[in-house]
Amino acid sequence: MWNVPEKFDPPTGRRANFWSENCEMIGYMLTWTTYGFWLQGDRRGWVKDGVVYSARVGLCRSNAERLKTSPVQLTNTEQAKVYNAMLEHSCEKGHKIFAMAVTKNHVHLLIKEHSEGPGRLSARYKNNARKELGEKFAGKSVWTKGFDNRFCNNAEQLSSMIKYIKGHKKITPFVYID
Repeated sequence: MWNVPEKFDPPTGRRANFWSENCEMIGYMLTWTTYGFWLQGDRRGWVKDGVVYSARVGLCRSNAERLKTSPVQLTNTEQAKVYNAMLEHSCEKGHKIFAMAVTKNHVHLLIKEHSEGPGRLSARYKNNARKELGEKFAGKSVWTKGFDNRFCNNAEQLSSMIKYIKGHKKITPFVYID
């Protein structure tokens, strides 16, 4: 949907992010899931490296068998803790959140482009939220490794991403729209 094309630079042999050279970056829609709840191969589809894949039952079963602990599903109280921790952290760090949804099994964070970049931002918010959840998750994974990142390069994309996140109000009360 919002895949970032790369172009190949023959002299250096490197791939360059096309958007960073040709478009103004507005922000990132970062998405991550709770541990073990939405595995690669899942019947609902799954994302890897920005590519959406359809169900692969065998892959999902294999991944489920390798889980080190039970899948994590956040309660309403835990969702509220994550939601509040993320809003407080954005205020402390001066990060602009356009929209956010915290569900029982995943988080969407639409955040203004920042010099830290999407990888550092997702790690920062995941760690901060895990700490807020406290002892129940001490020594246990709350989130899956990694995250999905969709670049937002114009007002139309921003509006579309906000609308998508706003749609989560059907499944969770923990939706923030600025």
